[in-house]
Amino acid sequence: MKTKMRFLRLAVFAWLTLFLPAGSSAAITVYFSPLDAIVSAGETFSVDLMADLPTESVLGWGLDVSFDPSVIAMEEPPAIGPLWTAAPFTMDGDGLAGLAFPLPLTGNSILPGVLPR
Repeated sequence: MKTKMRFLRLAVFAWLTLFLPAGSSAAITVYFSPLDAIVSAGETFSVDLMADLPTESVLGWGLDVSFDPSVIAMEEPPAIGPLWTAAPFTMDGDGLAGLAFPLPLTGNSILPGVLPR
């Protein structure tokens, strides 16, 4: 009986260790579009901040973008994508925060924001 219980505990522990973390991991991918923009010195450009949320529902997000100001200058503040409402978080400094309240968003190629010029 003791051996049977010990085996059952080991089987449950092995199942939790092997399968539970894989099922609970987030599948969110954030990327820039275009990925490989070629820009000449002095030229203005914008970059879309994109997100793939195939299995996760997102109500809100916030990001901090940093860059070398001796190489890139941002002439305008970032813009929030049309599916989001700009969140009033002024402490982060760049204004990149959005809310999708009351209904969360899910799907691929979602535009959270634009980093203009």
